Amino acid sequence: MPRPARSDGKQPVYLYVCKGYRYASTQPMTIDPATGKKRLTRVLWGLVSESLVFTPNKTFRLADPATRASLAFPVGWDISAVKDLPAPDPSGSAAAPRGRPPYEGDDVNRLYGDIWLLENICERTGMKADLLSVFEGDKEKVADLLTLAFFPYLTGFNYNRVERWQRICKAPSDRVLSPDEVTHFMQSLTEANRMELFRMRKKRLHDNEFLAVDSTSRSSYGESLSAVRWGKNKEGDRLPQVNDLVVYGLQSHMPVYYRQLPGNTPDTRTVDVLVTELEHAGFGDTPLFMDRGYSSTGSLELLARKGKPFVMCSKVGWSLVSQVIDALQLSADGTRPVCFTVDPEYRLYHYQQDLPYTVSLNGGGTREIKTMKLNLYYDPQRRGADIMQVDIDVISQGHELGQIREKGLEVGLKELRSCFPYYSVTLDEGGKLVTGFERNEETIAKALRLSGFIAIISNKVDGDSKKIWDWYHLRDEQEKLFSQLKTQMAARRCRAWSEEGHEGRLLVMFVALTFSSFLRHVWKSTGLKEKFTTSLEILDEMRSIRCMEHNHRAKKITPFIGKQVDICEAFGFEIPKGCAPVSKQKKKPEKAFK
Repeated sequence: MPRPARSDGKQPVYLYVCKGYRYASTQPMTIDPATGKKRLTRVLWGLVSESLVFTPNKTFRLADPATRASLAFPVGWDISAVKDLPAPDPSGSAAAPRGRPPYEGDDVNRLYGDIWLLENICERTGMKADLLSVFEGDKEKVADLLTLAFFPYLTGFNYNRVERWQRICKAPSDRVLSPDEVTHFMQSLTEANRMELFRMRKKRLHDNEFLAVDSTSRSSYGESLSAVRWGKNKEGDRLPQVNDLVVYGLQSHMPVYYRQLPGNTPDTRTVDVLVTELEHAGFGDTPLFMDRGYSSTGSLELLARKGKPFVMCSKVGWSLVSQVIDALQLSADGTRPVCFTVDPEYRLYHYQQDLPYTVSLNGGGTREIKTMKLNLYYDPQRRGADIMQVDIDVISQGHELGQIREKGLEVGLKELRSCFPYYSVTLDEGGKLVTGFERNEETIAKALRLSGFIAIISNKVDGDSKKIWDWYHLRDEQEKLFSQLKTQMAARRCRAWSEEGHEGRLLVMFVALTFSSFLRHVWKSTGLKEKFTTSLEILDEMRSIRCMEHNHRAKKITPFIGKQVDICEAFGFEIPKGCAPVSKQKKKPEKAFK
């Protein structure tokens, strides 16, 4: 039953909670002009904090005094902000407090060139169209997201400075993004938005796309996050960390998927989650490229059982790989295997053979996989360096063990096995003191036997060992992507403290990685690399272009000159009308010979 009407005619204000936000709302009865039926409509008047402090929104500020007076707030609410609020302007605009757009009606002259370039990249890559589809045509929300994606890439600062940046730069969003607004926006992004964006990006992949899989660790300031764990941080920071898993398209030169995992999760334990989510996003039949961190018997069986195409750099110590290496016939001089072919470009030997593999099925039984191939590579120079390093390690480990025995230092068995793999160590009855040690000839022989070899296992991927090596080397772009993430995009630290805000920041970072990867690819593959040392210098060159807006008139963009024109030509972007250089110099008439 509906709530009874008040005798004084006022509208009762109730607390309305939606998606973690607390609002002050009323539900007046209205009549639908099309059907004539009565229905309740919800009107939101502002936010309500946990301590019941009311903060009015734009709807309340623009309301006339009679409407404001008709609202009956519950007893106990702090509505002091209502008393201090100025009366609305008769023209229909409220006085703009802190956090509202200051641009409307003002004369502004703001930096625009670098933002203009990134906006065009978003159009070219289809990211803006995909975001509009994900957020059901909400242009304001897409503009907010692009603004937050542009900001750290262009400035290197955290989001506390977005509001000031918007006053001097023409960002996609006209709404001033104060720190509170940024937090609320990040928390509004959901898992459904993330998965839908992946599906949209899948449609833009090339027909013969390959997906490179890799992860990197990042330090975190927010220790309350569930994914924060202690692990082996690559930067050596004494901070807990999280692991970012990114899948990168080697033909499209852009990331297509991401997932954050606990900081102590090894790569081999992420394959199951990765394959499942890629299937949900529509990437089921796209080949995956993985480095040695993902190579394990469990990962190999999972991918083979599901029939996934993949290329995985494996450990040569695996029995299925080492047995093939042991069976190779060496040349008469013993320098290389006979069946290998030399490649002059990479200066190494390569070889491919079938690798029959039997997997266990979930329902019981086994199945033989006949589509897998083993690609072996042999580098004589690397083998020579490895043999020398083994000799050095054997000498240094023996010397250190001798020092430990002489000084009577206590060492754990686990530490001995990890630090002295080339020796068999004997401990006393207490298991702490070293009483003797001798060379482990079997381990040394295995290291020498497999040195210089590289193994890559492929499944359902057409191409010989040379082609597989060419494709695998494309993964270097992804390594540069992680370097770009931690340096140019100011994302070396995870700065979120809430789960909702953390997930939203990851989605914004993924969008930023997309256009930054495209910009870097164009810089690297065109003549821009000869004119600019880094891809960020392209943005620095474009930044001086300004957008002027005066007295509600149409915007005016300053001219494009010099290298700015070269940048637009390299990207294939059309310079705005009236901004392109026009040569007005007339051809001089030829002088007549006397």
